[in-house]
Amino acid sequence: MKYFLICLFLCNLSSSFSQVWINEIHYDNDGTDSNEGIEIAGPAGIDLSCYTIYPYNGSTGQFYSVTGPLTGVIPNQNCGIGTVWVPIPNLQNDNEGVAIYNTCTSAVVQFISYEGSVTPTNGPAVGLTPSSIGVNESGAASSFVGSSLQLAGTGSSNTDFSWQPSAAHTMGQLNNNQYIFPCSSEPLNCIWVENFTGLSNGIQNSPTGRWTTSANNCDDGGVAPGNSNGNYWGVFNGEFRINDIEGITCPCVSGGINDNLFLTELINISGYTEISLSITLRAYDTGSGGFECDGNCNSEDRLSAQYKVDGGSWTEFAQMCGVNSLYSATDCINIPNGNNLQIRILGGNQADQENYYFDNISVCEATCSVVLSTEISNFNLHQSGKSIVANWSTSSEQNNDYF
Repeated sequence: MKYFLICLFLCNLSSSFSQVWINEIHYDNDGTDSNEGIEIAGPAGIDLSCYTIYPYNGSTGQFYSVTGPLTGVIPNQNCGIGTVWVPIPNLQNDNEGVAIYNTCTSAVVQFISYEGSVTPTNGPAVGLTPSSIGVNESGAASSFVGSSLQLAGTGSSNTDFSWQPSAAHTMGQLNNNQYIFPCSSEPLNCIWVENFTGLSNGIQNSPTGRWTTSANNCDDGGVAPGNSNGNYWGVFNGEFRINDIEGITCPCVSGGINDNLFLTELINISGYTEISLSITLRAYDTGSGGFECDGNCNSEDRLSAQYKVDGGSWTEFAQMCGVNSLYSATDCINIPNGNNLQIRILGGNQADQENYYFDNISVCEATCSVVLSTEISNFNLHQSGKSIVANWSTSSEQNNDYF
């Protein structure tokens, strides 16, 4: 049995690691703004229902477009840390601020500002001074379509990283040049990545042959991006967009969805035994009709990402059905004898106000199973005066110096 004493002060310090932070932000484009929002990061498993986002106007000090309570749980994307993208339409330009407020503890977790300072006059951030991120999206060179401002560096909490100038966005994924330590201090070895950065709107096939698409739009006589009916199939502002595309067997999406296809080239995975597949899926309803997931082929809206190895059967690793939200999915697969991987994305929806998007498709080297050096069979805490006493026992230990 191991036994030790931890002072209350140290316990409070360690509990700060459980806080979330703003990991990425996008608020301005050169032209019409799109995909504004922030990325929340933190330890995997945190329930986001306690958190609400308060944007602050720098001119008035008033909050606006309050977003929350948030929903979902932070996923484990690398070494126990993950991210969730939070869309905030009309996140304002110029000197503004953003606060994360924990409604369960009635405390502001983080308060940042960009393009100048903010003095809050209402809401939870009154009396607080924001921390400036020191970079901005002002000007065409810093606000190109598909860009964002991100934290980068090596560590496991927000103070370990620093804000970087505009780069290709990684919404819902760990950022460019962001490495989690001590678990992994090296960049992820990604075998194949597609984030549609630098591609013009309307493109339906990769200019370099990395992916091809085909689609049918039964009620409007074929697919034409930006046609008179507003239907769309192709790259749009750094994502791939599907808008009012039913497939051939109109009006049954469940039959026609397989006619709407995004297909990657064969991806060489020989020499790898385990890989991770990641993708960001997003749904956005511009009207009041709403997405449906009712099993009815005349009304259901669906987006499905699948993979196969060496010509085998297709396996789904991410899907969205009847929801108006954004989420990132990551699947880790074991491929001891695989040589080639292929990914396809199927999608269909039936109303001109319904939009599906997908982005950040990546295939990376991974470790799907982790062997812990120490297995704990029992662990408990109790208060003793102003201190916390921890007791635990282990069932096995290896490489455990100083444990």
